Amino acid sequence: MAARGCRTTGLFAALLLALPAAGQDRSKGAAAYLRGDYAAALKEWRPLAEQGYSDAQFNLGVMYAKGEGVRKDYPEAAKWFRRAAEQAADPPLVLESSFAGQTEGDGTFVNSWTGAERRFRVAIAGTWDGTTLTLVEDFDFADGEKDRKSWRLRRTGPGEFTGTREAVIGEACAWTDGRVVRLRYTARVEGWALKFDDVLALRTDGSLLNRAVAGKGGIRVGRVELVLRRRQVI
Repeated sequence: MAARGCRTTGLFAALLLALPAAGQDRSKGAAAYLRGDYAAALKEWRPLAEQGYSDAQFNLGVMYAKGEGVRKDYPEAAKWFRRAAEQAADPPLVLESSFAGQTEGDGTFVNSWTGAERRFRVAIAGTWDGTTLTLVEDFDFADGEKDRKSWRLRRTGPGEFTGTREAVIGEACAWTDGRVVRLRYTARVEGWALKFDDVLALRTDGSLLNRAVAGKGGIRVGRVELVLRRRQVI
């Protein structure tokens, strides 16, 4: 059973077309597809497919196979069907084992309105006590600012967590979704209550790719991309 309020149950559209479980994009893409606006459906689903949502990957495969909104392209369709199938076949990303110990990474925050970028490095110390994953994050920004944030993520079920952190309003929720972990929460940033949607994906080289989108009232205000690796102990 999913943590209540964290996930919504997927529906199926006509022709067994799956709906991506990603907030407003889910209904937007499905509604566009059902009314025949394939360009709009593609606009909603392609970013989700690239983030690792297997249902969106399957949807792109259908559209390329049928030539809906795109030129009919069977190799491209096969690529997206294969990615969707691989998501189901690969072992899940386990949050507590991935972050226990020392992790470090480099990232960039991009302001969606101005295009301005802010680069940073982060060192994360993770401890798992069998119930709660504690992550102490030390940020070092390129402009000289430093900051520390601490997550406490309590496991509520297999692959499911609720958590708290400084500036987070209420509780965050996280869950394993195949090869990715998804994290959703609302945080106060410079007086604004922003909704964050994070996706953590395991890459073939063993690193983790963290992509996050921040928005308010359905409008995207920023995004973050961060690559995390285990800290090498000498």
